[in-house]
Amino acid sequence: MSDYTSIITYIFPIIYFSILFFLATYSFIRNGIRFKSVGLMFLVITHFVGYASLPFRIDALVPADEYMPVDYINDVSLKSFIGIIIFYLASHLLSPKPRGMARGKIFFGSANLFVAISLSVSIIAMIIFYITKGSSFDSDNYASKLGENAGSGLLLMPMSAFVPAVIVYSFTSKSKYAFAKSCGISILFGVAFYILIGGSRNVMFSALLMATLICFVTGKINKFKFLIIGCIGLFLVAALGMLRYSNSMSSSGAALSLAIQYLTDSLSPINYQYEAVKYYDNTTNPDAVGGIYYMFSQFSGFVPRFLWEEKPIVTMNSSYYFTTNILGMSSGLNMASTLLGSSLVLFGGYFYWLAYALSGLVVRMLDIIINSNKLTVMSIAGFVTVPFTFFMARESLELFMFIYFKNLIVVSFVYLLFKVASSIIPKKTA
Repeated sequence: MSDYTSIITYIFPIIYFSILFFLATYSFIRNGIRFKSVGLMFLVITHFVGYASLPFRIDALVPADEYMPVDYINDVSLKSFIGIIIFYLASHLLSPKPRGMARGKIFFGSANLFVAISLSVSIIAMIIFYITKGSSFDSDNYASKLGENAGSGLLLMPMSAFVPAVIVYSFTSKSKYAFAKSCGISILFGVAFYILIGGSRNVMFSALLMATLICFVTGKINKFKFLIIGCIGLFLVAALGMLRYSNSMSSSGAALSLAIQYLTDSLSPINYQYEAVKYYDNTTNPDAVGGIYYMFSQFSGFVPRFLWEEKPIVTMNSSYYFTTNILGMSSGLNMASTLLGSSLVLFGGYFYWLAYALSGLVVRMLDIIINSNKLTVMSIAGFVTVPFTFFMARESLELFMFIYFKNLIVVSFVYLLFKVASSIIPKKTA
């Protein structure tokens, strides 16, 4: 009998997961759609769900004893547990109970006009992208797809403007079909985005997730629909992952195997946690701990390529340092090692927990922004960014912060157009 099929092997990960899942569930019930509650749930998922796949990897292409050696299971899971507990304390301790969202949010001005302008910006940006770049979905691999999109940041950002539209509409619409319309917009624009830039799933799923969460907490959908949609979402994560990497699904057995592989690898890459922990347990390289340098270098991504011709396609953040210096890969892709791996790169084995504490404080501040009853530029950008706490949990804090500021730029641009249009369009008189 293999160690990977024995429940004893997973005693400690199961205990850690049970405690953390209880805290995450209680946090979501108490706080609703908040960075701290959604972020905590994503941390639990990304750091622990992968263990459930180990019994099915015994005879896989990368066998379980290479994917996550038994000797490292307790060590890696303990580090994850300590880090997430510190995140919980930093983000939740002594925090006031947030304001409810059951009645929606107040938007000053015409919400329908804001939605129309947001969708128009997204459509125009997609058309320009297609005319200038075409579709990179048929490229040989995902790394080459990213390379083809280099220099398109000023188009890629407004292409995602449909997400603020979905959020404002979900909060303000009184229609009984609000959820269906929100999902329709998310899927239609999300699939177009996915095809045009070559397989990026995160923008579509962020819109779908926020539409689902907002409609759930505002009473537009019930718990049953909420659970069904969650299951469909998990299926889509796996299916679109296979399409992105151009995998064949000719046989049902191969498709099922690939679906399980991509679902667990996409959500919870514990194999890279193991690689990070092993490296920092044994390294004597004094430069292996980068400190906050890699946090600041992430924001070099805002420098336009026409000002920096040698700008790298992938920014050297803590996650990419792990990919290139620890895994020894230079394919142009980020191999996410979760916040655990990122924290080891930033602060080393003794002080890795600082990244979790800092993450907790960051989401605590962002929760203050979205706690207002009013939909402002900063709060809309905040709600757009809530789903991207997944990238904080799966990749790094600096990437998550970068995404928030990028979303803030997009929402500010749309809001500026909205204010201009509001001043031009004559107001209805009673």
